Amino acid sequence: MKEESKKLYFMPERKRVVPELKALGITKYREIVYKKWRIIFKIENRAIYVIMVIDSRRDIKDLLFQRVL
Repeated sequence: MKEESKKLYFMPERKRVVPELKALGITKYREIVYKKWRIIFKIENRAIYVIMVIDSRRDIKDLLFQRVL
């Protein structure tokens, strides 16, 4: 997972938009899916902020909305 996170330094905007948020028209949050983990982050002023690292087997809608909205 550490290697995947390091890749964010180069072209983080190429990672996919979080589908649960995209459905609501929110596109500034992106994610990396690595094995069973989802690394959700946002890009702001050329800085990358990791919002959460969560087990992808969980339904994250409620948790995601609490942190993002």
